[in-house]
Amino acid sequence: MYLLSMVHVFSPPGFDKDEDEEAYNAQIIIRQSAFYGPFQESFAEIATPHTMEQLQAVEQVIEENRGRTPYSNGLAMLFGKEDIDFLHDIMKPDPRDRWSARRLLQHPWFHSNCT
Repeated sequence: MYLLSMVHVFSPPGFDKDEDEEAYNAQIIIRQSAFYGPFQESFAEIATPHTMEQLQAVEQVIEENRGRTPYSNGLAMLFGKEDIDFLHDIMKPDPRDRWSARRLLQHPWFHSNCT
């Protein structure tokens, strides 16, 4: 997610992607999960055991540090309620829960922002 300034919303402060891309990407996943997570247990049906181990580690880091920040609280500073509702429907952690492209085109957000 990028703001109009082309700055990634979840870009971790103090991390340089060019210096350590793996650590940078891990921090982005942690920050995104703090807003949109956690992944439901049913995600294990489609994820590899390695992925599930990584997600457990992400959850541990979140708990040990700042805890979970509900997306509506953190994003309210950046977006309006209709925008947040739309983001909520497209940013579900489990891809099976996300809206399809066809369904998204029917989302009220498109109709309220196109008039």
